Amino acid sequence: MENKTKGKIDYIQLVSEKANREYADVEAEMIETRDTCGVTFREFYRYQLWEHSMTQKQIISRKILRVRNRKSESTRIVAEALGIPKKDVKNVIKQINDKGIFLMDVNIYAVFELFRYKEEELDEVLHKFARRKELRASLQEKFVAIDAGDLTYADLEEEVEELYDFYREMMPESLYNTLWEKLSYSRPDLAEDKEQQREALVDMAVTKYLLQFSEAEYVSFHFVGKTIEEKREFLSDVERMRIIKTLNRWDCFDHLDDKFLTYSRLKKYYRRKALFVTSKEDYDKFKWFCLGKKTVVIKPYSESMGRGIRPLQLKGKKSRKKQFEKLCAEYDSFIVEDLIKPHETIRALNPDSVNTVRVVTYFDGRKTIIHDTFMKVGKKGSFVDNGGAGGIFVSVNPETGTFKSAGCDENGVVYETHPDTGIRFNGYQLPDWKQARKLAMKLSTKVPGINYIGWDFTYTEKGKWIIVEGNAKTQFFGQQCTTGVGLRKSVMETLHYDPVTGTSKK
Repeated sequence: MENKTKGKIDYIQLVSEKANREYADVEAEMIETRDTCGVTFREFYRYQLWEHSMTQKQIISRKILRVRNRKSESTRIVAEALGIPKKDVKNVIKQINDKGIFLMDVNIYAVFELFRYKEEELDEVLHKFARRKELRASLQEKFVAIDAGDLTYADLEEEVEELYDFYREMMPESLYNTLWEKLSYSRPDLAEDKEQQREALVDMAVTKYLLQFSEAEYVSFHFVGKTIEEKREFLSDVERMRIIKTLNRWDCFDHLDDKFLTYSRLKKYYRRKALFVTSKEDYDKFKWFCLGKKTVVIKPYSESMGRGIRPLQLKGKKSRKKQFEKLCAEYDSFIVEDLIKPHETIRALNPDSVNTVRVVTYFDGRKTIIHDTFMKVGKKGSFVDNGGAGGIFVSVNPETGTFKSAGCDENGVVYETHPDTGIRFNGYQLPDWKQARKLAMKLSTKVPGINYIGWDFTYTEKGKWIIVEGNAKTQFFGQQCTTGVGLRKSVMETLHYDPVTGTSKK
């Protein structure tokens, strides 16, 4: 348990007061969360984890750990550059913040290599960072005014150019190199013109800071050469979450984020069996589940985006218990599923993965529409089709089930044909599409509190469309990168979302 000696903040007491709950109950919950998710008591308090279920705690904790790891890496970089112990980096940042010019963060300090500057230069640099912050705030207010029809993009030009000038001056060579590693896959031609290349990388950095598009979105949406106005036709992942939170109730996210809860509610549409394993005590259940099977699928319970999903070749009865114990040691809990056997039409795209189509449904309380559809196709040797695993996205006509674009991956690389199977994407027809649409329409009303859902379906060798999984926070990446057409306006109109007020009319 964390130290609560004099001088230390008692986060248990703080949470107890905020949540209006007994100290002992809060303490037990915080210990369980720390041991299960790896977060500290301070992080539990800061991110208000007491308001969430354990499934949501695990999802949020993964983000917390990524933030913590990034901060740790930045601290290491600064310590090595200054030749000081890592514990002293905090004092360096504090001394900068004591100046009262700009609230410095160790990540910013490391990324922009501010250790390059002499003490007498630092105040001027800090004023430039303070101005950068002012520019973003001003421009974001003006974006709202543009959305309301009160301003035009011409009114932004001076401030936008000032922001670009900041990055042209302040970006260190290491940041150029980092961004080029991401952009080079889709635009290797830029290497031939260094001036054009550097301007594209400045644009990439400004786009992330000002419009909150990630590097993956920048390269996959082919933003090089696009204006601010053209980029804002696309929907960023950050804005996607703002919209979804107005449509789907946060306290209902477990209905889809909790994989086994989803299966239990909708198992007739999964058309396969599944088992939830929480400890070694479940071995007998595991043994009987695997009886007569050669292969099953393992899904880590708290992971997402296909991470950790893999087929498991079952060993003989004598070795099966050791195999099970190894799984229990690897995962706190996991799901065992029957192996899906895709139809030959799906297998032809890539036989190594269970290729899925994302069908997005919106139920407004009266009727359901199928909004956007795209296919995820894996590459050779990959069991999952997710973009993070190198998967390829292809846009699908939601009315006909016909591919209507070339493929595109998260590096922005475009594929007219699959690199391993040679299948031409544009024009490829998915089978029995009326059945897929019917399934999506039926499912759209079966998850309480969740109105906007991304369903991952696949078509089996038995001629049935089935659920692979449902997504309460479905993304818009695959729909936009494949066609090169931004969906911001379309999504907002369909979902009756007002970007000025940040609300949806259901």
